[in-house]
Order: sequence, then C-alpha cells, then structure tokens
Amino acid sequence: MAVKVKVYNPKNIQLPEYATPGSACADIRSAEDYKEIRPHESELFDTGLYVAFPVGYLLEIRPKSGLAFKYRVTVLNAPGTVDSDYPKSIGVLLINHGEYTTKFTKGQEIAQIAILGPNGLEHIEWEPVDSIEELNAYRQQLQDEWLSHHPDFKATDTMRKGGWGSTYQKETH
Repeated sequence: MAVKVKVYNPKNIQLPEYATPGSACADIRSAEDYKEIRPHESELFDTGLYVAFPVGYLLEIRPKSGLAFKYRVTVLNAPGTVDSDYPKSIGVLLINHGEYTTKFTKGQEIAQIAILGPNGLEHIEWEPVDSIEELNAYRQQLQDEWLSHHPDFKATDTMRKGGWGSTYQKETH
C-alpha cells in the first residue's frame, strides 16, 4: 500500500525516488550548493523538502550503504526520525568516520528515506503542493482528524515548537 506524503519543494530538488521496484527506501538528496565534511566531524544537510503525512506514521532517514562503504560517511542519528507534525525542512545529519574530507553538491544522494506505519514499511507516494501554507493546512487537517478519533489522547502541547536538538537546548553542565 502507498502512503500519500504531501511535499513542498521550494528549492526544486529532485524528489526522493526508489532505485528499483524492490527498493525498501527512496534516495533523498542534498539541497546544499556545496558542503564538506572533514574527517571525524558531522554536518547537517538541508534537503529542501517540507512534508506532511498521516498521524501514526513516521519517516526514517537511513544511511546509504555506498557512502558508508566507499567514504565512511553515514547518518549520525540513524535512523533519523521525522514526526508527522514536524514543520521544517527535512535535515540529514551526516558524520564522516573516514580519514579524508568528503565533498557534496546540490542534488547528490545523501541518505535514504522510508515511511513506517501501523502495518510496517510502506511505499511513499509523493504529492507536491504549491505553498507552505497549503502544506501546513493539510498537516493540521490530518492532526485534527486523528484527534477526533482519539478524544482521550492527552499531549503536553498541541503544536510542535522545537526541532533539531530542541530537547537538549539547555546547558546541563
């Protein structure tokens, strides 16, 4: 079964694609014009993609085996999780475990993306939208529909305020 994922793509990056009919994940690309990762360092890459998908699903960002094997570059927080209410552009945190600087350019494949739901791994069906407002309205509609079927659900908040590392923004040492 395919899960509809609406996507706003203001940088016109090629949407993630499945390499073969048997591919479990789709390849996702960098929206950065040029970026380097020095040995034993990490960098956050922007994909330029804003997404909205049903509550109860999550997107996972996973390493590409070729990058890991050839260059020792992988997703640092593998698998990276994108929640259904995440409102920002998808980022991919890569780390270079190798001995040489690795260079990336716009449009280069940097990771893989998968969607998981109640039935496990699903196929992504991309549906482009024209504006971030349209995407946000769709995300809110999905959340409202889910909440209408789960009236006893209690959350600490109704709208996500954080993003990358927001849980640990306060200095603790």
